[in-house]
Amino acid sequence: MNSLTGLATIYVLVLLVFTLGFLVNWYRNRATISVYKRIGFWAGIIFVIFELLTLALTGGMFLAPTTVLILVAALGWGMLQKWGFVNNGIFFSNQLSIRSFPLIAPRLGLPPAPAPVATPAVDPITPPAVTESTPEADTPIGSEVVLPEPIASLAPLPTNWTRYWLNILGVGVGAVVYSAVLFLITQPRPGLIVQDLISPGAPIMTPLTVVILLEFAFVEELIFRLGIQNYLGAKLINKRYGYAIAVTLTAALWAMAHVGSLDPDWIKLAQIFPLGLALGWLYRRQGTESTIMAHALFNLIGGLVLSPLYLR
Repeated sequence: MNSLTGLATIYVLVLLVFTLGFLVNWYRNRATISVYKRIGFWAGIIFVIFELLTLALTGGMFLAPTTVLILVAALGWGMLQKWGFVNNGIFFSNQLSIRSFPLIAPRLGLPPAPAPVATPAVDPITPPAVTESTPEADTPIGSEVVLPEPIASLAPLPTNWTRYWLNILGVGVGAVVYSAVLFLITQPRPGLIVQDLISPGAPIMTPLTVVILLEFAFVEELIFRLGIQNYLGAKLINKRYGYAIAVTLTAALWAMAHVGSLDPDWIKLAQIFPLGLALGWLYRRQGTESTIMAHALFNLIGGLVLSPLYLR
């Protein structure tokens, strides 16, 4: 339990550092980020809706005044965090010439991601001494920038919808099949986290479970694939296989967040890490909407198919 607590502490601290750093980067590049801040705002609103649904389904709508104040503060911080991760994720995706929200952005009247520009990757942890940038390009005002060669051509909007949906189904359903084979071979047991959440004999898939699984898919893709993966990709932009390294590091951090779900822990890592790689690849090809759908598909089907394999 001590090792689990230590890993959980490290994970929380890492997310806190990224959250605070992204908020700083958001402020320093507010002129650029303001163009697509609406997506971040609505992402925060969806997060709050998920949390309120969870509260309603657990019968916690009638709370003491002090508890309500704590809840409002927690929801406000959570909304700000998701807003910051989304805005920064789009910011760094633009530097990499990746369409972060190819389906949603045009429908909100937002401009597509620009072609690769000169801005060096901005480090949200130790941002450069640049106040803001122009809305038209990510080039900082008052600093001399050397234009690099274009990184890659801008990924097009989906045109082959059959392939688009097959990629989502392939990642989501393929991860369930792989997990089922892994669990049948290794026969894991519930970890400490699962033991605390699930009562013996209780049904696995309930309205509350569905809401939680969908929220996990939504929030984790915004934090990991959109936010952290693209920050790391922007930092490694000049490295060979830089984005592949970013995908790998993000998948490793995401897998670490699931420690304690199964016993032994290595089985959960062996299950989640490859899925993180697949979701990272899917983001690079099709953007955030597709990874959320694939992740949600995995969570829902996995809840039905995989739970009986370790809740024995």
